[in-house]
Amino acid sequence: MSDTSARLGLMNRRILGAFWTCLGVAVLCILLVPSFRQPKIFAFPLVIGSALILGGWGLYHGRRWARGVVGTMVGIMTILSFERILYLHYRHYHGPWFWACCLLLLAAFYTFLFLFSGLDRDASRLDDRPDLPEES
Repeated sequence: MSDTSARLGLMNRRILGAFWTCLGVAVLCILLVPSFRQPKIFAFPLVIGSALILGGWGLYHGRRWARGVVGTMVGIMTILSFERILYLHYRHYHGPWFWACCLLLLAAFYTFLFLFSGLDRDASRLDDRPDLPEES
């Protein structure tokens, strides 16, 4: 790969890492809502949010294990958001939750495309290299 495509892969990897980390923080913040504190499902957002934060941080920093963690979490998020889209569409509710699930599904498909097409594999060589002056 050329330097330009490696830089593009690095930028995309960092954006996706930051996105999934922020989503993990948002999932953990759901636990702070008093009406959501239900003991039967308390562990679900705790595990999913922590895994998203860990995987997003690892993806941002270019760790190999983060590809598997984010891929697994994105698979789970894809299934859940697609199920929620079908439910909301069946109930004829096309409000903000419907569109939020559509955006989450779009981000998940883009992450799958990015992770499993190999676009980030050559970007890791830019992380350890000091910035060199541009040659013209």
